[in-house]
Amino acid sequence: SLHGVFERGPGAVPKFRYSEAMKKAEFTQWTPELVDHWLQKPTDFMPGTAMFFNGISKEDARRDLIAYLLVESRE
Repeated sequence: SLHGVFERGPGAVPKFRYSEAMKKAEFTQWTPELVDHWLQKPTDFMPGTAMFFNGISKEDARRDLIAYLLVESRE
């Protein structure tokens, strides 16, 4: 779930099976900048991730998605 994504760290949803890469992430909280890098190409952002997602190449599409998440995913 992306609900509350900006209020938590990586690998923090209880009972969700995260990849080892996500569990060992070196940051403590998702920020819009980190989500932008993730959305560009998850496998480059976090090698070893189990998430299958090719990324979003269009900057404006990533910006709009991040804005939506910032508003709609607040806890």
